[in-house]
Amino acid sequence: MKTKADVIKAIDDPRITELVRGEGYHYFIFDDGKDYATHSVYTMCFSHMPFDRWVEEGQDFLAEMS
Repeated sequence: MKTKADVIKAIDDPRITELVRGEGYHYFIFDDGKDYATHSVYTMCFSHMPFDRWVEEGQDFLAEMS
């Protein structure tokens, strides 16, 4: 089974530092030393979305921040 750490590894960019679970959602953390931002994904459980979709969400967020 894939994990949140596997998602971060698949994104393969040190500026996306974490994928964290909140209450009723998850969020990616972007931190490049100058800018800090988060991107929320409104799904209750990590398993409710396919792994590839998690990676896509993180990559889209990274593109927005670049």
